[in-house]
Amino acid sequence: MLRFKRMVTQKAEIESKFLWEICGHESLVGYLKSSIANGNLSHAYIFAGVDGLGKKTVADKFIQSLYCQGKGEYKPCGECSACRQIRQQSHPDIFYVRRMINEKTGKLYREIIIDQIRDLKFKLSQGTLLSSWKVALIEEAELLNLASANSLLKVLEEPTKKTIIILLTNDLSAVIKTVTSRCQTLNFLPVSQKQVNEFLLAKFSLNEDKASKIAKLALGKPGLAVRLAEDKDYFDQTVKDISGLYRLLKSSLAERFKILDDLIGWEKDEGLNILKLNSLLDNWQVGLREIVLHRQGAASGLLANELPELSTGRCLKIYELIRGLKLKTEYNISSKNILENLIINI
Repeated sequence: MLRFKRMVTQKAEIESKFLWEICGHESLVGYLKSSIANGNLSHAYIFAGVDGLGKKTVADKFIQSLYCQGKGEYKPCGECSACRQIRQQSHPDIFYVRRMINEKTGKLYREIIIDQIRDLKFKLSQGTLLSSWKVALIEEAELLNLASANSLLKVLEEPTKKTIIILLTNDLSAVIKTVTSRCQTLNFLPVSQKQVNEFLLAKFSLNEDKASKIAKLALGKPGLAVRLAEDKDYFDQTVKDISGLYRLLKSSLAERFKILDDLIGWEKDEGLNILKLNSLLDNWQVGLREIVLHRQGAASGLLANELPELSTGRCLKIYELIRGLKLKTEYNISSKNILENLIINI
């Protein structure tokens, strides 16, 4: 009993040292805070979970807490030079790996290429500029191709002192097992609607109705909820996308093709079109969920006057169709062809 009380006290003391303001993920956040406080850090982590759960936010707070030089009560302080540099992504000992623009084509690469990992390996092999940690944050780690993943594997097998590599992934199964086996994996799960709602009310100047609508739209994703609350244009685009789905569901096939080009502002860069299509399909899945919840009397009330008369069975069928088509965006299939295929079959 005495040991348990000591553990509870120690946990409370650790919590009091950090101010991360994270919505949900209490056990994962508590574990990371404890690891920093006790100096028991892994050389590599994978933060896994669907987009919008807040993986990047947790990673940022974790990194800031490692480097924070503030003399105040909490870490990260957000005001010291290290915190400011990290916020601006200009800290000399932190390296960010994300998909690059192909200089020859001017388009976004579909993968993280081996040259990026080779460059990272070189940087991590050098001494720190500020005599501190060296941290690498690899976004969309599921897009590491075989060559770049194998190159990263060599870095993971021979970690340098005071170096931490964090991989963010929306699809853990797409990261090769030899990489995952050398990392500590933290699985991020959806957060309860109640938690998201309370977080929004505490953090933003929202009335209860708006906070409730966003919490329901967010589907347990705090990162998505924050974006909907902070970015009016994004919220408006989400509403527009859902409204577009409802128009399609009420239209004939001929009418659907007439409004096809209104659904997405197509770009010359197919990589950008894929991003736009995925965002549209995500919002359509939210719209389908709204229809099902409305039938159960539990919808957010968003676009209540536009909801089409659709059975739950048909909603689920379309939802699964969208899920399957989203997987095809990973291959060299035209984004426009994918959308055309969908509007024929919904």
